[in-house]
Amino acid sequence: IKIDWLIKNKDLDLVKSFIRNNNNQKISSDLINFYLDEYLSNGDLENACEVFNIIQYLPKNFYTSKFQIYCLIYENKKEIAQVQFDLLKENNFNDNFFEDKFNFLMGYTENTNLKIFENNILNFHLSRISNDKFVFEPNENTKKNIWRYLKSFNLLQNLDDIDVENDQKIISIENATHNSNYPEKDLLNLYTRYRFSINQLINLQDEYKLLPENQSRALLYQG
Repeated sequence: IKIDWLIKNKDLDLVKSFIRNNNNQKISSDLINFYLDEYLSNGDLENACEVFNIIQYLPKNFYTSKFQIYCLIYENKKEIAQVQFDLLKENNFNDNFFEDKFNFLMGYTENTNLKIFENNILNFHLSRISNDKFVFEPNENTKKNIWRYLKSFNLLQNLDDIDVENDQKIISIENATHNSNYPEKDLLNLYTRYRFSINQLINLQDEYKLLPENQSRALLYQG
């Protein structure tokens, strides 16, 4: 009950306090992974990785272990990262994507798979930092934490460059704004770029019903 409440409440300082005060027992991997994902989504790697200096009994969970190994590389503790990776492999760990990124970040290989994995935030982050030509265009199906990640690392597309004729793209921007990934004023400025006829603006109470939803919102805003 406590774990579910902490995750739902999303108070990361309280989660950290809970971890500190319960270090004499195993902490739920769900809570640890939530804590890690939230901080990474917010662009705060220092606080994400700090949990591994706090927790005494690391959950036996491949995702948590992968995150720990990445943090060790990030903190330039590559020898320890290698030891942890070897231990992971001894436990029948098999993840071609992570192993490829591990070898690249450790400097063992010069090339890496440039495919973008967005099944979880760690894989998405590894996809980005290993590709100096990284480009990703989110859509309405993109997970909320990846939208937040893109915002945190200033990777979201400038709305001035958006084609207002692309209805699906505009809808994804509206959803992103609803989730606080774009400022509302930027969306409203985007609405002003639509070109409507004088007749549509004069008769907007009838005309907006004939348009796709995103265009109807733009017409109402302009009106």
